[in-house]
Amino acid sequence: MSLFIRLLPAILSFLLLAAHFLREANMMLLIISALLPFLLFWRTTNVVKFLQFCLLLTAFEWLRTGYQILEFRLAMGESWLRMVIILLLVALFSLYSAWLLNSKRVR
Repeated sequence: MSLFIRLLPAILSFLLLAAHFLREANMMLLIISALLPFLLFWRTTNVVKFLQFCLLLTAFEWLRTGYQILEFRLAMGESWLRMVIILLLVALFSLYSAWLLNSKRVR
């Protein structure tokens, strides 16, 4: 698998997180999450481990957001299953992105 193919999911995960923070109007976290992919230019072990940790936190953020929306939708009596499936898949994609960064070729 080429290096770009291994890095692309991590870049997409961070940009998706930036869009999430834009929706919440949290500009500080938006800027941080939009700039994190640029750390991939320094392919040292410490930077890769840091980005993997950030992607792990990203997965937890998606799970936290999903839980908040689930509580709201249950309280309002709205449908919730599709939203839970989507946010679980996004969290799994973030974890997959972190796993792809764990190769020797990326480091």
